[in-house]
Amino acid sequence: ATHLSAAPPRMMASIDQKTSALRAVRNGRHFAINYLRRDQQEMALMFGGKGELKGADRFQPGLWASLVTGAPTLIDAVGVLDCELDEIIERGTTSIIIGRLVGYAASADATGVAAP
Repeated sequence: ATHLSAAPPRMMASIDQKTSALRAVRNGRHFAINYLRRDQQEMALMFGGKGELKGADRFQPGLWASLVTGAPTLIDAVGVLDCELDEIIERGTTSIIIGRLVGYAASADATGVAAP
C-alpha cells in the first residue's frame, strides 16, 4: 500500500482478483491498511496469502477493532489507515483499490514496520 495523494488524502493498494479480500472491499466499500511491527511478520505473510488460514479465518489470530468505516483494524498494529473506497482499477489479475483516508491510529510503541 502507498499514498496516492496528500490533498485530498488518498491511499492505494493492490489485491489479487481471486481473493476474498477483494470481494469484501467491493461489498463493504471500505478497507483498512494495517502497518505491522517486525515481530508480526507471520501475520503479514498470512494476509499475503502465504499462510494456512484463508478468507475470514485470517482474522482469528490477533485482536481486532474498527475505526470510522467498520473495516477490521489490528489493535496492536504500528499504525492503521482507515479508508472509504473511491475506485477499483482492474489490470490483468490485479485490482488497484483507491480510497479516501477517513481515519487513522498510531501506536505509541511504534518500534518498526515489518519489511515485505
